[in-house]
Amino acid sequence: MSQDDERAGLRSQEAILRVARIVGPIVVLIVTAIAGARLGAFDRSLSAPVTSPLAAIFFLGLSLFPFGTFLILQGLLARVLARQSKYWPAVKGHTLPRRPFQGLSHRFWYAFDGKRFEGRSIHFGRSAFYAPGEMEIDVYVDPQNPDVTVIAGGDDVARRFVGLGVLTFAAAIVLGALLVWLSS
Repeated sequence: MSQDDERAGLRSQEAILRVARIVGPIVVLIVTAIAGARLGAFDRSLSAPVTSPLAAIFFLGLSLFPFGTFLILQGLLARVLARQSKYWPAVKGHTLPRRPFQGLSHRFWYAFDGKRFEGRSIHFGRSAFYAPGEMEIDVYVDPQNPDVTVIAGGDDVARRFVGLGVLTFAAAIVLGALLVWLSS
């Protein structure tokens, strides 16, 4: 497979995942509600004690399954963007002073095609940590969308998103069983 074919494939995957990231959780919510209703998971009153593990799992799943789906799709999108970034040009960027309550992200600015941009997204993959204050850094810029940048490559964050999504599904099952156990 040539580089151009791989890049085109990655662009297609990105487009599909951007749509799926929005549509997927909605579909999962609807499917969870329909499956739960067909299996009789919602036949009881909300004020009655939960005695059916199925009812507890589907009730919790209404909120957790779509969120888990979003996290998994976000992780897959981050992985595709991390793979795409290896083809992007590097420009010099500069970190900006940290603001209070900024969290772990870093603000930085860079110039691309004669325009100045400011970014906050530091990675699609590995976390990157920089000393406070201004310093020069390499910023990889998506030439088709210069607002999209990456400082640190890799797919560590993508794996974390997918892992959290899977844990969210598991949490609905475990919490549902725990809820039944506690109410009996």
